[in-house]
Amino acid sequence: MLVPHLATKTFFVINAVVSLIFGLLLVIDPFNAAKTLIVLSGILALFFGFVMIWFAFSLRELQKISPHEEL
Repeated sequence: MLVPHLATKTFFVINAVVSLIFGLLLVIDPFNAAKTLIVLSGILALFFGFVMIWFAFSLRELQKISPHEEL
């Protein structure tokens, strides 16, 4: 079951952690900023890909519980 408030809070926390990691890596080693950006973008893309797959399965289960007529 999806909990909107908890899910929203979780995504804000994840976004904050990723932003802090990126900021720290830029401060620690600014000359590798491009490499850091590419790696973090890849990690973020993988994470959100998994989130989208999980969300699709959640929606499928929700549709099975309460089916409705198609338009």
